[in-house]
Amino acid sequence: MAKESGLEKLYDLIWGVISLLAHGNDTTSLAQQSGLLPASVEAVRTILASIHLIVHNRVREHRPTVANEIEAILNVTTFR
Repeated sequence: MAKESGLEKLYDLIWGVISLLAHGNDTTSLAQQSGLLPASVEAVRTILASIHLIVHNRVREHRPTVANEIEAILNVTTFR
C-alpha cells in the first residue's frame, strides 16, 4: 500500500526502526536508549498527522497545504 501511494521511502524510514522495537528484536538498544521509543513514536505521530492533513486538504478541500499548517502540527515556527 505504501508503494502504491508513493510513500514507500517514508514507510521504510519509519517502520525500519520502529519494527525492531515493536517486535522486541532490539531490546538491548531499547534498554540503552530509553528516550528512543518516545521520540520515535512522536516522530511517527507528527509525520502521519502531516500526511493526513495534506491528503485531507487535497482530496476534500481541493487546495494545497500551506507551511503554517504543517508548522502547527510540528509545533515549530520558521522564519520567512
